[in-house]
Amino acid sequence: MKKLSLPFLFALALISNANAEVKPYAGVAYQLNHIDYKSVSAKSSYDAPSLFAGVAFNDKFSAEVGYSRSLSDKNGYPANLTTKTKISMINLDGIYSHAVTNNVRLLAIASVADIYVATKTDANGTISKNKDRGHGYGLGLGIEAGLTKNVAFRVSAKALKTEGVSNMDYAYIYNAGFKFGF
Repeated sequence: MKKLSLPFLFALALISNANAEVKPYAGVAYQLNHIDYKSVSAKSSYDAPSLFAGVAFNDKFSAEVGYSRSLSDKNGYPANLTTKTKISMINLDGIYSHAVTNNVRLLAIASVADIYVATKTDANGTISKNKDRGHGYGLGLGIEAGLTKNVAFRVSAKALKTEGVSNMDYAYIYNAGFKFGF
């Protein structure tokens, strides 16, 4: 049901703003995913390049889709145990933007994400692989500063409650990047 409701809400937003001048944009960012595990003691921060694209329906509301994939992360616990983890996320965000000055905007973000985690563990030569998929939902805040008419720098932080991913409880996502308007 949750997977169907998201495209429905996005389509509803598009239809309700059909008369508005839609302004597309895209961007690139550096993302840090900090994972809060339920019971596992493991490294919990993962660097990830991030790409995003969206449409601004008006000065206040926009919708955005983003993709990030963590760089391969190798953790050595004891000398005989090595774990490599990769996290991929596809997120859909609804963004409310409030102008503070002509060039600075505060952002309120509602987000849902599809989360994929691949882990490979080597314990004394015995290799095990685990793939897990789930979803997350949550809220965030950000700030965006216009550098030129079509280029802005922005930073944001989101907290997502995760479900369906083994041992993962929350994902805290910190993002800094550039947005390019068309």
